[in-house]
Amino acid sequence: MEFSTLVKTYLELEKTQSRLEMSAIIADFLKTTPSENLPDIITFLMGMCSAQSLQTGVCGLASPEVHRL
Repeated sequence: MEFSTLVKTYLELEKTQSRLEMSAIIADFLKTTPSENLPDIITFLMGMCSAQSLQTGVCGLASPEVHRL
């Protein structure tokens, strides 16, 4: 999946304040997301990734020690 597809979804989300519409946008996006990409996409949608975490390869709230387990 292209990162630009996720960006387009974020742009759609920015256009609305309606929680129902946001849910519909995300649901439609997830329906078209390949299953192998779902864990990463959901992590992004939950706002658990930063530019620094992407560079280090650690994305989420868990510490690197937890990732090694």
